[in-house]
Amino acid sequence: MSEQQRTDAPQAAENPQHIVLFNPISNRGHLDGWAVLMAECLLLQGYRVSCLTKNTGVFSKLAAQYPLALAVIDDRQRRNHHPVYSAYLAYFDGLDRIHHWWGVISDRYVNRRKEAFPAEDAGCWERAVKWLARAVTPPVYSVFDFCRRRWRWSLRPLHPMDPLYFVKIANEMGEREGERPDFVFHTYLDMYLFSPADWEAFSRSRRYPVRYPWGGIRFVPMNEPDALCSVPSFRGACLLDETCCEMLQRALPDKVFTVIPDFTGTGLPDAEPPIVTR
Repeated sequence: MSEQQRTDAPQAAENPQHIVLFNPISNRGHLDGWAVLMAECLLLQGYRVSCLTKNTGVFSKLAAQYPLALAVIDDRQRRNHHPVYSAYLAYFDGLDRIHHWWGVISDRYVNRRKEAFPAEDAGCWERAVKWLARAVTPPVYSVFDFCRRRWRWSLRPLHPMDPLYFVKIANEMGEREGERPDFVFHTYLDMYLFSPADWEAFSRSRRYPVRYPWGGIRFVPMNEPDALCSVPSFRGACLLDETCCEMLQRALPDKVFTVIPDFTGTGLPDAEPPIVTR
């Protein structure tokens, strides 16, 4: 497809569907590259795309090619608050980071993953530590999870790591003429370490009701459908693992799961990096 065809194709469509692409973790790792590539794929299919991200610079070339079909929204502009409130947000941001770390570590012991058990050649110390972790972590996590669920939805401000954050943004866009989303596409669903009770509270939220269907990319495969897959407003996901995709499609025929290749950007940077010129 020529450059002119790529530029004109989506803008020729009448009343294209509006997809909101939510990129919550920007300037870290490869997620910005995934966001740009997914946006370009959607634009080539004729959709109108709004990208919510902190790193707007990575979309500069795409925005120049599709000026009428692509809107890039700087997520930081939505969070310019009074210094006192910013400190309040930073406090909860720290708590969220601790929770995320605790969720990753405790997951292996609560769900008895492979890493929760010592290797065959492990020494006595490693075996004792892992045995103690398997015994202590589940009850401690239950208390921690209860406290977090008890106060999560009412006392704390919304954070980009909270799924209700993108629901709030989608609802705000839907109240403005011409910006109502038809679908919200999330570039990193794996970041939500939520229990079934969390997702139930998410679906029943009165403060931020879920009004639009959503889905996104899941990088980490699973052995069976988890609590996220049972959320009514969740419509499906793109996955890297073919076996996982087939399992989810059989288990949840009313949702859509598809395989996407693990790819990356192949274009050269606009400016030559200093390390190349040395």
